[in-house]
Amino acid sequence: MNLAVQLVAEDFFLPSPTGSGVPLSRRELEEKLEQLHPSVFFSHELCARYFTYMSRESGAHFVLFDDRDTLRKKLDTQQPARTFFKKEEPREANAPVPVNTEMPLE
Repeated sequence: MNLAVQLVAEDFFLPSPTGSGVPLSRRELEEKLEQLHPSVFFSHELCARYFTYMSRESGAHFVLFDDRDTLRKKLDTQQPARTFFKKEEPREANAPVPVNTEMPLE
């Protein structure tokens, strides 16, 4: 199985009604970190680093970004999924999906 990974950074206006941020290049991210000297945090839920800042022109911002460590953590979280699922035989269209009733769904 091949898996492509990419370092991503986005700057979100707060509130963010669309849920989309402005993509940042690595250089733009480094400039913001250098200029603002923010406290950087790690989100376990998003498996990414983030910081916030205020701009006089555009208000509150939330910057979400990856680095080598966050990519490594994301790849590590995929490891159990790769070994848990097994390849199934092809089924006919609209055939019922087999369910393992021995395993609780909790």
